[in-house]
Amino acid sequence: MAIVAAVTAGLVSIALLVVVALWYAGFPELARDDAITTQTIFDLLKIAFALVAGVGGVVGLVVAYRRQRVAEHSNQLAEFSHRLAHSADERAEAKKVLENAAEERAKLEVARSDVRLFNDRFGRASDQLGSEKAAVRLAGLYAMAGLADNWKEGRQTCVDVMCAYLRMPYMPPPTRDSGKNEEGGEGRRAAEEEREVRQTALRLIADHLRLPDNSPNSWQGIDLDFTGATIDGADFNNAVFGGGRVSFSYAKFVGGLTEFFRANFGGARVSFSNAHFRSGQIRFAEAKFSRGSVNFDAIRLDGALLNFAGASLREGASLPFWHSTLSGGELRLASVTLNHGSSIACSDATLNGAEVSFKNAHFNGGTFSLRGAKVNAGSIRFEEAQLSSHSVDLENIQLNGGIVSFEGALYTPSRYRRMWAGEPPVGLILPPEPGAEDAND
Repeated sequence: MAIVAAVTAGLVSIALLVVVALWYAGFPELARDDAITTQTIFDLLKIAFALVAGVGGVVGLVVAYRRQRVAEHSNQLAEFSHRLAHSADERAEAKKVLENAAEERAKLEVARSDVRLFNDRFGRASDQLGSEKAAVRLAGLYAMAGLADNWKEGRQTCVDVMCAYLRMPYMPPPTRDSGKNEEGGEGRRAAEEEREVRQTALRLIADHLRLPDNSPNSWQGIDLDFTGATIDGADFNNAVFGGGRVSFSYAKFVGGLTEFFRANFGGARVSFSNAHFRSGQIRFAEAKFSRGSVNFDAIRLDGALLNFAGASLREGASLPFWHSTLSGGELRLASVTLNHGSSIACSDATLNGAEVSFKNAHFNGGTFSLRGAKVNAGSIRFEEAQLSSHSVDLENIQLNGGIVSFEGALYTPSRYRRMWAGEPPVGLILPPEPGAEDAND
């Protein structure tokens, strides 16, 4: 339709031009020849071709113009479509940002709500722990432990409160044979109830230390502060101390059975320094010590049994008893295994009557040091212990009435004899040199 219109417009334009030209010439009359000559036909053809060429030119110009307009329009449409697509992308991105913001706001509101809820639960549990009634205090302990399981960010705080409760002053109830059974019935019942509350706190903590490390409710790696606590029994059997700090420093073990049977000490920084072991048994039998130190420096052993029978030390583990005072009771190290790089040290310790036993111990590259120790009373015995050439360090030991005996040891290096000129000091019992018995016969 556009081309037809263009042709029509061209013809009309030519016709108008012809009319204008004739008008301008005064519409002259054309001479008529009676005969049509070849020149006349040729002139007419030239005029016709000129008209056709003019019309074709006009049509070409119109077509070119239309093409340009169509191309420009197509470009405009393409650019508009691109803008629409870009706007759609921007709207989608803006919608996504708004959705994310709404989601974050929702999470924040939930978190705030959770924090308010956790704070309320924490406050109620703390109030319960301060109650005068033992049953209410028990409920507070369970509530605090449950909150620690649900509130990972506040778990350490909840456990700190439970440990702080155990650090409170405590007088254990008298035993049945203490002669105080008939005195203070109400006081005895209150003490027994308090003991049950404290035993529950210790049990809840130990139960969480037995859970696998990947359990969401495991408390492995949590700091445990029992500094100065009075402990008259606890069950940490099979507990795992795999991280964090655990302090029993200055704790008082006053009776009962405190169990660390088959516990695993591997990575945590554990300290019993300056602890006082008065009575009862503290049992580390078959416990595993690795990668670090469980510190017993400056402890006092007055009447308790500190039992490490069957324990194993490996990967550079150490049990230092430096500057400790062993006045009574027993330090039982029977059947312990000290692997390469591990050590037990009583350096600069004072033995005033306690018994230390390494019966059937295995020194597989590990060492025991008595360097600078004072053995005033009591004994240290290595009966049936399997020793190597540098298993025991006796340098600067002072034997003032106590006994250090290697009698019955499966191998005692002769280097101990070379540490003294002549006979060993009184109190140091070494088996005869190989072949000495045959010579005496």
